[in-house]
Amino acid sequence: MSEEKKLRTVKYSLDLDEEDFIIAFTDKKDGKKKYFRLVTSAGFIEYRTPTGKRVLRVALVEVK
Repeated sequence: MSEEKKLRTVKYSLDLDEEDFIIAFTDKKDGKKKYFRLVTSAGFIEYRTPTGKRVLRVALVEVK
């Protein structure tokens, strides 16, 4: 099975100027959840894979 097939695609619409976007991750070492806020003022960096797929890198700041 290829690496691409394992990933899930989530489609949604979000206005980053009006809403705060918080992402929660679980730390493997401690098992504790960490929360990060998306920083829109830092902008987005776009990468393209050799197959032409677009990937966005975002800036995150820990909030809790």
